[in-house]
Amino acid sequence: MTCLESRHGDLSKDQQGHLQTIQGSKDVPYPGIKSDILFKAEYKHRVRCLCMSDASGDPSVVDRRRVHSDGTPYIHIGRLASGDTVMCSAKDRDRISKREEVLGFEMKGAGVWDNIPCILIKGVSDYADSHKNDTWQYYAAASAAACMRALLDQNPISNATSSAGLAQGM
Repeated sequence: MTCLESRHGDLSKDQQGHLQTIQGSKDVPYPGIKSDILFKAEYKHRVRCLCMSDASGDPSVVDRRRVHSDGTPYIHIGRLASGDTVMCSAKDRDRISKREEVLGFEMKGAGVWDNIPCILIKGVSDYADSHKNDTWQYYAAASAAACMRALLDQNPISNATSSAGLAQGM
């Protein structure tokens, strides 16, 4: 992980190039800052509300400054929480995040590292709160795929290594 952290800049640059390639061949636009809305933890999403369509000036929205506003994904190298249920409570999200010192939550890799040493690469598409929104799913998936490709470009897996592992019963 230290090695990955030391090459963060190169990995990010390579990811951006691969993401542009994906976007050139598939319809995966950057949804834009106006659809990147983080609500305060106390705010509860109502079944029939328009909170995701127009959040400008809404006091329940967290005012944030972004490092990149051009759609450049940020690569987080660090801990994620993993579980078998969808996180729908911003209060629980914040409490667990602070207690476990994690930045995000995921479900697909739950328990994998108990059996296999691995690195999880996830694209973030929501804020693990009551505001489920599909707007970011394709862009998040494309960003994760681009990151995976960048990681493999920097750390290729050879057939000799794979064959040796299989021959030894791994």
